[in-house]
Amino acid sequence: MSRIENEREKELTELFQVVEKAAAALNGGPEESHCLDALSQIKSFPVTVETLVSTKIGKNIRLLKYHPSKKIQDLASDTLALWTKTVADQKKNGSSKPPLEVEALLKCNNPLRDKVRELFYEAFCKVSNEAKEDARDQVEACDPVGVAVSLESELFEKWGNTNGSNKIKYRSVLYNINDPKNPDFRRKVLLGEVKPERVVNMSAKEMVSNDRQHKNQMIKAKAMLKCMSGTANSGTTYQFRCGRCGKRETTSCQMPTRSADEPTTTFVTCVVCNNHWKFS
Repeated sequence: MSRIENEREKELTELFQVVEKAAAALNGGPEESHCLDALSQIKSFPVTVETLVSTKIGKNIRLLKYHPSKKIQDLASDTLALWTKTVADQKKNGSSKPPLEVEALLKCNNPLRDKVRELFYEAFCKVSNEAKEDARDQVEACDPVGVAVSLESELFEKWGNTNGSNKIKYRSVLYNINDPKNPDFRRKVLLGEVKPERVVNMSAKEMVSNDRQHKNQMIKAKAMLKCMSGTANSGTTYQFRCGRCGKRETTSCQMPTRSADEPTTTFVTCVVCNNHWKFS
């Protein structure tokens, strides 16, 4: 980190200490004015993504949204809204590269591995802005650098480099963890709800968002119901004998009901007595 960046972080931290001290007084009057003045200076401070990550000041300002003073609440909310826009603009313009000290922690002297770690880190940094208000404190207490390194290390141990035979598996994890429509997966990994060693064994279907998983389950349930009711477009077969009436006039269909590497389940319906059974 450069001397100028160090000085900026120090100045920003000192400003917040003034805000925190004045806000804690809770007696209105001059103390409230002092707090609002310092908070206004923070709002106009030229922050960067790197500054916000290293100082974690966003978490502290967010607490002021619950201050008894309505003026302090409003100014804190305005400051956070401005910083959210600043972060979005910087990322849009390609200036969301990790700060130098973070890069140093991510690197392992293998360019391919370093790139994967950086992509994971950038994905985990999104979680704070995506999380619901009541979960942000928990998210911001996490270490995106440590989780990114742990996840990449686990994948590398099991799969080798990204240009090897398992590159498709890498692509699947990278896609799902960076997918704008899949905040659930990266949040779960960052919070430790999904451990790196589990990610290695997850299928693409297991990594998709909660909403997508729910839709897939609904589709599977409808298909299963169709199979069991004998309305699936499978035609009549004489391959199976009905255990109830002994006839061989049946319809059947197959569909996966478990993980992708396990056998499909066959659903059979007797067209004579409407008996149903299944087997794998």
